[in-house]
Amino acid sequence: MSRPRTSALRALVSPLQEDVFLRDYFPQRLHVSHGPLGRFARLLDVDQLKDAESVARACRTRVRVWSRGVDVRVDGVDAMECYRAGMTLYMNEVERFIPAVDRLVRRVATDLGIPFDSCGGELIASKPGAGASMHFDSDDGFNIQIRGRKRWRTAPNRWVAHPLVSYGVGFADIGRQLSAHASGPMPDRMPAGSRTHYVRPGSVVYLPRGTWHETQVVGRDESLALVVNLRVPNWADRVIEALKRRLLSRPRFRATAFERYASRSGARALLQEAARDVEAIAPHELFSDPSPYLFAVFAPTAHERCTLTSPAKARHVLRVHRARRGTTELIFEDRTLARALHRVLARPDGIYGAALLEQFGGDGQDLGRALKMLVTAGLLARSTE
Repeated sequence: MSRPRTSALRALVSPLQEDVFLRDYFPQRLHVSHGPLGRFARLLDVDQLKDAESVARACRTRVRVWSRGVDVRVDGVDAMECYRAGMTLYMNEVERFIPAVDRLVRRVATDLGIPFDSCGGELIASKPGAGASMHFDSDDGFNIQIRGRKRWRTAPNRWVAHPLVSYGVGFADIGRQLSAHASGPMPDRMPAGSRTHYVRPGSVVYLPRGTWHETQVVGRDESLALVVNLRVPNWADRVIEALKRRLLSRPRFRATAFERYASRSGARALLQEAARDVEAIAPHELFSDPSPYLFAVFAPTAHERCTLTSPAKARHVLRVHRARRGTTELIFEDRTLARALHRVLARPDGIYGAALLEQFGGDGQDLGRALKMLVTAGLLARSTE
């Protein structure tokens, strides 16, 4: 069954269809779309983003100020002084204090099927003529032009695939990690075959991580751009986290590892055990981190009644009756898990996911997936507050 989508991804890639974007572009290929800024009207209240000063005043984190030879972080008041002097402002994590950005970031995360905490919002404010020199980023991102116009130059990165850190021409040090992953010396100018794109309010540039790019504000107007950054774990991260969850379920792997007290034979035995666990990891474990759901508060949505029956051994049926939507039926093999979820749905108040695990025991993976399923079905409301 196909996953229903909201309008966020459609607005970002229009007139391209979402399925075509996901099949032919995401996450490897650059895409530029043009359209009226009004296409984001239902997703983003652009009046909250009317100029750099209003955004900087709302910013509760230190602002990154950049110009050639200058890269510092200052508070909002000092940031505006720097901005008036022609420097570019980079305001990170703006979803934390601008509700309109938070809504958009969450919609994008939902459309792409990734956790909310894998997305973030950044605002970039620049004066006419200002811009960013040639560099690449370690995150994917949708760059939405809100105010002003920009010229982009982009090129594929043939020096390092899937970089884990960002890099820019002129950096004093390439860094040990990037140096180990690069196939040769980094270029000092935009590679041959680069492409030029002109964007205006309403344009969106989807930039895969690692893509070389440089920008410059053109025209007389100041530029304000909103970037929805995607910080999705790589395969190594997923394998390591899945293995770590397995190992930490055993006391011997939770023990403090003092080198001076470690024996060669003991360490070898632990490594052999860990190797067996790597072989035993099932593919679904790579995408089933329960922590976003265990470390959250849940409350039932409006419903008339909730029943739990066990018509057969190893078959426990949870039925939730809602006046306008009818009955939702969920079937579980684990009675303990079914009872825990029934208790959540029957409570008038909320409950913390980890507290539920502590009360009922069982496997955190299973509980995390089950809570996610109830949230997706609209039976539970989830809050990280």
